[in-house]
Amino acid sequence: MSDNIIEINHISKHYKMGFFGKKQHNIVNDVSIAIRQGTTYGLIGKSGSGKSTIMKMIMGLTSIDSGEILFKNRSVTEWLRHSNHEYRSSCQMLFQNPLQSIYPKFLAQEAIQEVINIHKLPLSNIDQEIVAVLDMVRLSSNILKRRVTELSGGELQRLCLARILLVNPELILLDEPTTQLDTGSQFQIMTVLKELQHEKHLSYLFVSHDIDLMKYLAHDIGVIENGQIIESGPRKAVLQQPKSDFMKRLLDAYYTL
Repeated sequence: MSDNIIEINHISKHYKMGFFGKKQHNIVNDVSIAIRQGTTYGLIGKSGSGKSTIMKMIMGLTSIDSGEILFKNRSVTEWLRHSNHEYRSSCQMLFQNPLQSIYPKFLAQEAIQEVINIHKLPLSNIDQEIVAVLDMVRLSSNILKRRVTELSGGELQRLCLARILLVNPELILLDEPTTQLDTGSQFQIMTVLKELQHEKHLSYLFVSHDIDLMKYLAHDIGVIENGQIIESGPRKAVLQQPKSDFMKRLLDAYYTL
């Protein structure tokens, strides 16, 4: 049995283009990725390169035209058909913009309660569990009485992470979660993510173009361009001995800053 939490095998996604839909645009083209249990796979690429579409296919939000995705050695299609609730709990996503997942007029308490209601979490000891997950993300329970719009960007992102932890996920998709944060808040969320991975053996698919963040969190890195993985391997190999022109240019820009 594979020790990979998820295996993406030769997946593709096409969109019809043109007035009669006779042209085809390959937004994801024959992509294969494997994420080992308890590790982080970093995905680097320009906007529009297919990163978000891959995440949507993992979440079951976008259909797969060809290939397959296996979660714990079982097709995601089967998970969604027969064990949808279990899969939705096991695989979660942390968005770039926290307000994509939280209603802005909520109190933080209501944002937490929404997850409890949607996933029908058992209410025994729920107050202690809420305090525990807030503590994991370095938030005080005093935050619960504040509106989410009153929170800083870093606090709001960590509240989103606390909501995710309530359902005990095994895989978290990190869609550039630090892009809208200042440097101090970036450090906080990255530190929390690394601690959680160590403590709970979580697996991450981490989308970012920030080299420093990749150095900190990623174990393996894939480089995607025009819907195709053009380079992949252990973090050290990709960052120190890049093979693709795209990665070489990105690192040149990084080291000249």
